[in-house]
Order: sequence, then C-alpha cells, then structure tokens
Amino acid sequence: MAISTKNRRKLIHNGSEFIWWVAEDEDWQHMILHVVTHDKSFIARYTLAQKDQDREIRAEAGGPYQWFRCPCFDPQGIVTPGSVSQLIDWCYAALTNVVPNP
Repeated sequence: MAISTKNRRKLIHNGSEFIWWVAEDEDWQHMILHVVTHDKSFIARYTLAQKDQDREIRAEAGGPYQWFRCPCFDPQGIVTPGSVSQLIDWCYAALTNVVPNP
C-alpha cells in the first residue's frame, strides 16, 4: 500500500523521494518525525525533544526495525529538510554498520 502524501512534505535525497511529517503519537503523547519512501523500503521514526541520554531512533531499510542511540535531529525543536536529510544519511549508515552506536 502506498504512503499518503496529503499534508506531508516531499524530499528528494540522493536521487530517492522521501515523504516526511510530524504527528502526535496518540499512545505516548509525543511528537514523532516520520520519514518513509513511497515503497516503504526505508522507514524511520524519531521522537522529538528527547533528552540527550535517552535519544534514540527506530529505523528499517529492507529488514526488521532496529533501535539506535542517535544524535539530535531536532535542534531547538525545529525540523527542517536539512535535518531530515541528515537523519536519512545517519540511519542508512547505522543500518549498514558504518557508524558506531553511541
């Protein structure tokens, strides 16, 4: 099933199209940044405003979800296309074991 693009942002990154949006997680009352490809070959969920010591991201690219400790992708609570691009690069590197898990 395709991803809805209504009220969501598109980003072309390294020749691939990603859809991203921020929405409230109804169960936990947190704002979540979602980043996905149309075919769902890449999916990432990042909770905004996390504490430094607890910051993590959930990502997958053709396999099961994995949890990683990660850097901040929402400085001062702001998400930009640039920070989404950084998140995508970081996730692909983490999923291929190129970056150490902090």
